[in-house]
Amino acid sequence: MDRTKWLLAICAFIMGVSLFFSAGSFILLLNMERETERYEDVSEEMWEEVGDDVTLVKQTLASILEKVESLKSSNQSPTDTETGVLFDRLCIRESGGKIGVFTEDGILIRTIDVNVHTLPDSDRQALSEGITINSWRELIDLIEDFE
Repeated sequence: MDRTKWLLAICAFIMGVSLFFSAGSFILLLNMERETERYEDVSEEMWEEVGDDVTLVKQTLASILEKVESLKSSNQSPTDTETGVLFDRLCIRESGGKIGVFTEDGILIRTIDVNVHTLPDSDRQALSEGITINSWRELIDLIEDFE
């Protein structure tokens, strides 16, 4: 009988340990599911942002193609300064109380969600006159300064 009690105690202990690890595994799976959902949400937000950038690139390319076509029809040869990589120059200025990014032709290509009235007077003055940008890197740096 003594042997049966020991065997029963060992089996109960093994079952208890198994139950403990099973519950732990179940909790881990639930946490992994929550994390996965969170990463899915973050990735969807990132794709939405990338989607905006893709739209911007498409608009930019369409503008370049229009420029090239107009140069072809006027029998001029496009040069690097006429077509640029994306745009020769960009200009940022106020647009509806926000910062607007414009092509040199005056086409609004993007609005930055920064309220102009919250900026210092010198920045507001510069934006009212328009700030010419010669590269995308300059644009990014300037926008980071405003944010």
